[in-house]
Amino acid sequence: MQERIEDTQLIFYILDEKAPERAKLDIFERVNGGEPISRQQMRNCLFSGPGTILLKKIAASEDFIRVTGKGLDSKTMRDREVINRFYAFYLLGYESYNGDMDDFLAKALLIMNKMDVVELNELKEVFFKTLKNNYTLFQQHAFRKSLANKGLAVNRSVINISLFDVFSVILAGLDEQFVVEK
Repeated sequence: MQERIEDTQLIFYILDEKAPERAKLDIFERVNGGEPISRQQMRNCLFSGPGTILLKKIAASEDFIRVTGKGLDSKTMRDREVINRFYAFYLLGYESYNGDMDDFLAKALLIMNKMDVVELNELKEVFFKTLKNNYTLFQQHAFRKSLANKGLAVNRSVINISLFDVFSVILAGLDEQFVVEK
């Protein structure tokens, strides 16, 4: 057995830190021979640090679960991905999005991982403010394309990620009292 182990060839992939984020994710995905993992799960591994810890805490919070109605899969980290998307648009601005979402989300995590505790707490508070504002306006239909049926009852649809991106960033800039009054 020892001889067999010693004679086994090992293949190593060494990625330079300057390698594009897209390439890192593609290689990570191909090397993973077991159960397929999501892009956010890969980002969680590649960019482990204060930013990913913040995403995890927010995704597990009662406020996030209440507003999203458990409509985002935590196993595939879809919940963390939408939070990551919020921070990417919030920190970098929509103008800097060039069509490559993987790179965009990676840039946001790199910025977040360099932040101190005070800055991360401020980010957390901004996110909870936008959750509250969205829930105040839309109740259980926040981030969803819900339509009224014939009897004026409203059918709740699945969470729409584009609506999440837009409304979370827009309502993050509004004072909570202003939203309540309007």
